[in-house]
Amino acid sequence: GQRVDEPVRIWEEAYSFSRDFGQKGTYVEAISAIDIALWDLWGKSLGRPVHALLGGAFRSEVHAYATGCYYGESYTNRAAMLHELEEEAASYVTSGFRSLKMKIGLLDIETDGERVRCVRDAIGPDRNLLVDANHAYNPADAIRMGRHLEASNVLWFEEPVVPENRAGYRRVRDSLDIAIAGGETEFTRYGFRDLLVGECVDIIQPDLCVSGGFSEFVKIHALAS
Repeated sequence: GQRVDEPVRIWEEAYSFSRDFGQKGTYVEAISAIDIALWDLWGKSLGRPVHALLGGAFRSEVHAYATGCYYGESYTNRAAMLHELEEEAASYVTSGFRSLKMKIGLLDIETDGERVRCVRDAIGPDRNLLVDANHAYNPADAIRMGRHLEASNVLWFEEPVVPENRAGYRRVRDSLDIAIAGGETEFTRYGFRDLLVGECVDIIQPDLCVSGGFSEFVKIHALAS
């Protein structure tokens, strides 16, 4: 059988087999799972962590952010919604988080802008505020929403438009003084190459379990660098 210490070669063989019908989506997700398992097996066989096989640890600590401030049951009641947002956001500060990512995109732009301002007031000016729209907007509305985010000193605007709309990403990025993030729904080095060459985003966010596993992540990282 195949040697488990050759995950990169196995990745290339699997992708070449499915290239005609699986350049994105479920086929790449399946290859990702196999690739992660092979790197894990290789590391276990050598008694080494995967990060050592990838070239060694770059840092010993990472800066974590809290993810919260979703839409609760009270989102139809403005006063209750803002009160709950304020309490939840403040709790992350109490827990020691320096950064918080919240969701937008379910309500109208003015109301979501108010939600963002509420969270900013609750965490104070010295914490990082990140915002994720989960591709809720068209480019024009994303830019309108982005004006609210700029006013609240948001660090990045994640997935402002649908992933297929590369031109829309560029339009939003060119129109706002705020970092644009994306890539959770992108696949392989080829998809991220197009995001980067097309100047669509400032921050790429490959999902290891979707974009191709460790073997492909190394190539995506090299592109980003």
